[in-house]
Amino acid sequence: MTLVGKAKYILFSALFFSISISRANICFKAESISQTVLQESPIFSFSFRFTNNSESPVKILKITTNCNCTKARADREIYLPNESGEISGEFEIGSRTGMQSKKIFVETDDPQNPKIVLSLNLDIPLLAEFRPKMLLWQMGSELSPKKVRIDTAREYAARIVDVASKNPNFKIEFAPQNQDTDFCEFTVIPTDLSEKTTAEVEIFCEGKNGIKKTYKLFLLVR
Repeated sequence: MTLVGKAKYILFSALFFSISISRANICFKAESISQTVLQESPIFSFSFRFTNNSESPVKILKITTNCNCTKARADREIYLPNESGEISGEFEIGSRTGMQSKKIFVETDDPQNPKIVLSLNLDIPLLAEFRPKMLLWQMGSELSPKKVRIDTAREYAARIVDVASKNPNFKIEFAPQNQDTDFCEFTVIPTDLSEKTTAEVEIFCEGKNGIKKTYKLFLLVR
């Protein structure tokens, strides 16, 4: 084969390979989501949009995640050529804080793109920190009050706006936190320790950009 012939062959092969790759896959607009989660909701909903760029239908065979806290699903099973769809799901925030990195694994019958890995990267800031997470009294003991200090995140202008007890056997003394401080205190006062019981205190936190978060302090009489 002449030098010119070899050059044409290489060019043709490269062009064919490029066409075969571009025609035989589903293309996501973005394969990762990175976001700071500041909302009160215990669930973060997400969606990955994509288009079938191939000349054949593409079937979603299986979708799995690397954590039980993350659920994902396709809006249907088969996508025709040039048809768009989405992989949507929910991440359970719960009491999680800090950086959360989760993976969604999508398996298709596309021979050029059989396995796709989608990434969910969420930063869940800790707006308020308090210790201990539980207050304990002995049954029949003195009705002694216990004080709790809460430190709040200045970078989010976080402050505690209210503290409430769900149990009438425990009263709360609390004054809303001033905006120019990054901590506050409240006192839990028991009124009846005659029986074993568990209770909760809700701590309501707010910050800039509409941030809202409710934390829980657990009370135990044993």
